[in-house]
Amino acid sequence: MDIVGRILGNDDLRQWEMNVDSIFLHSDFVSKSPYSDDLALIKLSHPVPNSTTVQPITLPSTTSSKFPSLGQLCVTKGWGCTELG
Repeated sequence: MDIVGRILGNDDLRQWEMNVDSIFLHSDFVSKSPYSDDLALIKLSHPVPNSTTVQPITLPSTTSSKFPSLGQLCVTKGWGCTELG
């Protein structure tokens, strides 16, 4: 599987392909329920190079007050398609 990324929002569409080493689906994910536990981690074969438009994000440490407690309800946002096309 390959991932193709694009930077949108300007006339200069840059894209790249990355090889995927492995995909880790959420253990409770059921494909017939598309939004419940719809989460996966994708391990790439090689690191993504940093640039002016591609940068890593910093996650809070587990000791931070911003890190959710075990069992705490969390809300996440993302992007993707809910149907083909």
